[in-house]
Amino acid sequence: MQETSADERERAALARRLAEPGLLEQSVVLDLSSARVSGAGVSRLAVPVGGVRVAGEVTVGNWGEALLVILQLEADPERYPKVRQRKPLGSPWEPRTICWGAPTPVDDWPIRGCMFGYHEAGVIEYTAAHAQSSAPIVQR
Repeated sequence: MQETSADERERAALARRLAEPGLLEQSVVLDLSSARVSGAGVSRLAVPVGGVRVAGEVTVGNWGEALLVILQLEADPERYPKVRQRKPLGSPWEPRTICWGAPTPVDDWPIRGCMFGYHEAGVIEYTAAHAQSSAPIVQR
Protein backbone atom coordinates (compact mmCIF):
# COMPACT_ATOMS: atom_id res chain seq x y z
CA MET A 1 0.00 0.00 0.00
CA GLN A 2 2.74 2.47 0.99
CA GLU A 3 4.79 1.65 -2.15
CA THR A 4 1.80 2.25 -4.40
CA SER A 5 1.25 5.69 -2.91
CA ALA A 6 4.99 6.42 -3.32
CA ASP A 7 4.70 5.42 -7.00
CA GLU A 8 1.67 7.67 -7.39
CA ARG A 9 3.47 10.58 -5.70
CA GLU A 10 6.49 10.11 -7.98
CA ARG A 11 4.28 10.01 -11.09
CA ALA A 12 2.30 13.09 -9.95
CA ALA A 13 5.49 15.08 -9.22
CA LEU A 14 6.90 14.23 -12.64
CA ALA A 15 3.61 15.07 -14.37
CA ARG A 16 3.66 18.52 -12.71
CA ARG A 17 7.27 19.20 -13.74
CA LEU A 18 7.73 17.74 -17.23
CA ALA A 19 7.45 20.10 -20.18
CA GLU A 20 6.36 17.06 -22.20
CA PRO A 21 4.20 14.97 -19.81
CA GLY A 22 3.59 12.45 -22.63
CA LEU A 23 7.01 11.03 -21.76
CA LEU A 24 5.40 9.55 -18.64
CA GLU A 25 3.38 7.21 -20.86
CA GLN A 26 6.66 5.96 -22.39
CA SER A 27 8.26 5.41 -18.97
CA VAL A 28 9.52 2.08 -17.73
CA VAL A 29 8.31 0.87 -14.36
CA LEU A 30 11.46 -0.62 -12.88
CA ASP A 31 10.91 -3.83 -10.91
CA LEU A 32 13.33 -3.92 -8.00
CA SER A 33 11.66 -6.67 -5.96
CA SER A 34 14.25 -9.36 -6.70
CA ALA A 35 16.98 -7.21 -5.11
CA ARG A 36 15.11 -6.99 -1.82
CA VAL A 37 15.86 -9.50 0.91
CA SER A 38 12.21 -9.51 1.93
CA GLY A 39 11.06 -9.93 -1.68
CA ALA A 40 8.59 -7.08 -1.24
CA GLY A 41 7.42 -5.56 -4.51
CA VAL A 42 9.25 -2.31 -5.09
CA SER A 43 9.14 -0.27 -8.26
CA ARG A 44 10.45 3.05 -9.52
CA LEU A 45 9.64 5.06 -12.61
CA ALA A 46 12.28 5.77 -15.29
CA VAL A 47 11.31 8.52 -17.73
CA PRO A 48 13.09 8.24 -21.10
CA VAL A 49 14.95 11.02 -22.90
CA GLY A 50 13.05 12.79 -25.66
CA GLY A 51 12.26 16.31 -26.82
CA VAL A 52 13.78 18.76 -24.35
CA ARG A 53 14.56 15.94 -21.89
CA VAL A 54 18.19 14.99 -22.55
CA ALA A 55 19.01 13.23 -19.28
CA GLY A 56 17.44 11.20 -16.51
CA GLU A 57 18.35 9.44 -13.30
CA VAL A 58 16.94 7.30 -10.54
CA THR A 59 18.39 6.66 -7.09
CA VAL A 60 17.97 3.21 -5.56
CA GLY A 61 18.86 1.69 -2.22
CA ASN A 62 21.80 -0.60 -3.00
CA TRP A 63 23.99 -2.25 -5.63
CA GLY A 64 21.51 -5.09 -6.28
CA GLU A 65 18.77 -2.60 -7.17
CA ALA A 66 21.23 -0.57 -9.26
CA LEU A 67 22.17 -3.64 -11.26
CA LEU A 68 18.49 -4.41 -11.93
CA VAL A 69 17.93 -0.82 -13.13
CA ILE A 70 20.97 -0.93 -15.40
CA LEU A 71 19.86 -4.22 -16.96
CA GLN A 72 16.29 -3.04 -17.50
CA LEU A 73 17.28 0.30 -19.04
CA GLU A 74 20.04 -1.09 -21.25
CA ALA A 75 17.35 -3.18 -22.95
CA ASP A 76 16.09 0.05 -24.62
CA PRO A 77 19.17 2.10 -25.63
CA GLU A 78 17.22 4.52 -27.85
CA ARG A 79 15.09 5.79 -24.97
CA TYR A 80 17.75 5.22 -22.28
CA PRO A 81 21.14 5.97 -23.88
CA LYS A 82 24.46 5.78 -22.05
CA VAL A 83 23.17 4.06 -18.89
CA ARG A 84 25.70 4.31 -16.09
CA GLN A 85 26.12 4.51 -12.34
CA ARG A 86 27.05 8.03 -11.25
CA LYS A 87 29.80 7.21 -8.77
CA PRO A 88 31.02 3.81 -7.58
CA LEU A 89 30.83 3.47 -3.83
CA GLY A 90 32.68 1.24 -1.38
CA SER A 91 29.74 -0.59 0.14
CA PRO A 92 27.17 -2.58 -1.85
CA TRP A 93 24.53 -1.44 0.65
CA GLU A 94 24.85 2.29 -0.03
CA PRO A 95 22.28 4.09 -2.24
CA ARG A 96 23.21 4.33 -5.92
CA THR A 97 22.21 6.77 -8.65
CA ILE A 98 21.78 5.38 -12.15
CA CYS A 99 21.90 7.97 -14.95
CA TRP A 100 21.10 7.95 -18.66
CA GLY A 101 21.49 10.43 -21.48
CA ALA A 102 23.73 13.48 -21.22
CA PRO A 103 25.91 13.95 -18.12
CA THR A 104 24.41 16.43 -15.63
CA PRO A 105 26.25 18.71 -13.20
CA VAL A 106 26.17 17.35 -9.67
CA ASP A 107 25.01 20.43 -7.72
CA ASP A 108 23.54 22.82 -10.30
CA TRP A 109 19.86 22.09 -9.66
CA PRO A 110 18.40 24.55 -12.23
CA ILE A 111 20.58 23.15 -15.04
CA ARG A 112 19.72 19.59 -14.00
CA GLY A 113 16.00 20.44 -14.01
CA CYS A 114 16.30 21.85 -17.54
CA MET A 115 18.20 18.76 -18.70
CA PHE A 116 15.52 16.53 -17.15
CA GLY A 117 13.01 18.30 -19.39
CA TYR A 118 11.14 20.29 -16.76
CA HIS A 119 9.22 23.44 -17.70
CA GLU A 120 10.14 26.71 -15.94
CA ALA A 121 7.87 26.20 -12.92
CA GLY A 122 9.01 22.55 -12.72
CA VAL A 123 12.65 23.64 -12.62
CA ILE A 124 11.84 26.05 -9.78
CA GLU A 125 10.00 23.31 -7.83
CA TYR A 126 12.80 20.78 -8.41
CA THR A 127 15.48 23.31 -7.41
CA ALA A 128 13.62 24.29 -4.23
CA ALA A 129 13.14 20.65 -3.20
CA HIS A 130 16.80 19.78 -3.70
CA ALA A 131 18.26 22.99 -2.33
CA GLN A 132 16.47 22.27 0.98
CA SER A 133 17.66 18.65 1.10
CA SER A 134 21.29 19.57 0.36
CA ALA A 135 21.53 22.63 2.63
CA PRO A 136 24.29 22.29 5.23
CA ILE A 137 23.19 21.46 8.75
CA VAL A 138 24.19 24.16 11.20
CA GLN A 139 24.56 23.09 14.79
CA ARG A 140 23.81 25.66 17.47
